[in-house]
Formats: sequence, C-alpha cells, structure tokens
Amino acid sequence: MTLSREEPNPSRPVALLVGASGAIGKEIATRLRSSFSLVGIDRMPPPVGWIGDFIEIDLSCVAAVTEAIQFVDSCSPEHLDAAVFANGSYSRIPLGAYTHSLLQATLWDNFLSAFYITQHILLRMRAAGKGRLVYITSQAAAAGGTDPGYAASKAALQALMKSVAREYGGLGIRCNSVSPGPVDTPMANAMGTRRKAHYRKVIPIGRLCTAPEVAEAVRFLLNPEVDGINGHTLDVDGGLLRR
Repeated sequence: MTLSREEPNPSRPVALLVGASGAIGKEIATRLRSSFSLVGIDRMPPPVGWIGDFIEIDLSCVAAVTEAIQFVDSCSPEHLDAAVFANGSYSRIPLGAYTHSLLQATLWDNFLSAFYITQHILLRMRAAGKGRLVYITSQAAAAGGTDPGYAASKAALQALMKSVAREYGGLGIRCNSVSPGPVDTPMANAMGTRRKAHYRKVIPIGRLCTAPEVAEAVRFLLNPEVDGINGHTLDVDGGLLRR
C-alpha cells in the first residue's frame, strides 16, 4: 500500500475516483481536477501529473476495501460530493475456463469493491443531503459478451446504479452510469486484433470510442446543473447497441 496526501482545500468540492490510474480513470481525473479536489484509489501508482490524495491498494477483499474507505474518510472529513467508479478488469475468459478464484477476482474488480465503497459513502452523502455517483459499466451488461464473468459483474454494477438512483434520488443524490462499448485502451487488447477489426466494421461511426469521450460523459453527469438525470445509462459506443 502506498499513500500520498494533499493539503485540504475546504472551499472545493471533493470527488472520489476509484480506478484513477487506468486509461479511462486518467482522462476523468484530467477533466475533474479543475473543479474538484480529488481522492484517488487504484492498485497501480497514481498517474503522471496526479494532483490530490491517493492510495495505492488492491481492492481484492473486505479488509482492503475497509482500509481504502478509512483513507477516504481521513482525506475528506467534511464532505464527499461525488464518486466515480472507473475500476475494473476484462480478461476475456470463456465460460468453461472460469474457476472459483478467477470469478471471485473478477467480481471484486468490477462489482464487489464498488458495492462496499458505495455502501459507506452513501451514509455521508445522505447526511449532507447531496451527492453524485457515476459507475463505468459496459455494453456487455445489457448485451452479454465473450467474457461472461465480466458481463455478469458489470450487469450487477448496472443494477446497483438503478437501485441507488431509486432509493436515494429523493435525498438529493443522483446516480447514473456511463456504458462504453469497445474503447481504444490497453484493456481492449484482450480482445485481439481480429475482434477489434470486427468492431470497426459493425460500429456505425466506423471506429472504437476513446477514453476522452468516456471521460467527457462522466463530467457531463457530474455537472450540478444536470440535476434531472438520475438512474440513467449514457452509452458511449458509437451507436453499436442502439437501445
């Protein structure tokens, strides 16, 4: 575990970014740092140019999640205004190859860690009477995919988003998700070049989407003037799913 700290600025809203060092997380951080004081969590070191508090920890069990939550509380004792969950892993494991340990790891990466952190931060947001949450899900949550463990874990995350939006929307809290299709990031390399070529043919815009496009959708949903959007899934997939 590695910690980095920043002097608190009580005049700025605070945003938690889980998965801050991934390709999408880095782009989200770039777009949020002018408006928020950032608290980052990732198993990898903070991205180059990171400004804010950061804990390097693998959220693979309850004890690690508890430690990360304690760090977040110590960084933002007064308030936590927003939380973005951009963490996750995609290994493209076929159904028959899944073992119990592989499935557990996928669930922790893509769903369980977000569930437990959400459970805690909603207590703070409810007390403050405001807050915004955005989950990075996947089109696989709606359409299935070649990695059923990944698809199932993202579908669970999508259901969590809808449940939070329903239960906490009347308390000043807004919860939405951004659902990327194939995105041109290192994680997409798991699908291979032939699969990427296939997507370039079937995606209406003729290319994979980019991490900056996903990050811009997150920033839109965190805009305080966008208050009427709650329980919504914003697709960033070039028109692939068209739901």
